[in-house]
Amino acid sequence: MDDIAAHVKKAALDQALINVSSEVGVAFGIKLFDEFRRRGWFELKELTVSSSTLFSAKIPVYQGAHCVFPTWDLPEYDFEVGRRLAIPWSTPH
Repeated sequence: MDDIAAHVKKAALDQALINVSSEVGVAFGIKLFDEFRRRGWFELKELTVSSSTLFSAKIPVYQGAHCVFPTWDLPEYDFEVGRRLAIPWSTPH
């Protein structure tokens, strides 16, 4: 994906997230997820169960709040805002 196309996708995602709760995740097509990761547009946040550090993991997030994940059920360069993560016990810190 060239630089212009990547920035167009990023601008479209930013627009789609303007009025969206941080509890809403974003699904990415496999190649778009890799493109955003490669460009450093994701960061890793610690996800913990309650206050225990025994059950914690680092997950990718966008804009410091939205959990993101790759999926094969979207076209390679598409994204879908609105997929809630099936993790009822915590949110990223």
